[in-house]
Amino acid sequence: MKREYLPIETLSAWTRLNGISVDGVTFRKVRTEDGIDKGCAIVATGEKSNESSETGEVDTETLLRVPSDLILSLRLVETHAKSDRYLREVLDAVGDFGRKLVLRVWADMNRQLGVRF
Repeated sequence: MKREYLPIETLSAWTRLNGISVDGVTFRKVRTEDGIDKGCAIVATGEKSNESSETGEVDTETLLRVPSDLILSLRLVETHAKSDRYLREVLDAVGDFGRKLVLRVWADMNRQLGVRF
């Protein structure tokens, strides 16, 4: 099964459509000085620093804010499995050994179906 990928140029539109807040970063292809393609990355567009304020607290900036419903975690899958009998049966059958594979397959299947949690 061949996967279809969207070009990196469409990622900005995808982030807006999915409620992802992006501030001070861009998405782009990265290459070495020799021109070797290293894939895509999130790259800061300006100088950032984490300096302590006068109160001693560290000032931090949020560069990327992702809604929790877009984050796939084992906890989210186990929560969903409480109401999905078939998913629960698969998780029980594979035990710890196959959990990562099941997570990947489950995520791909739901992404293709357009399911959001």
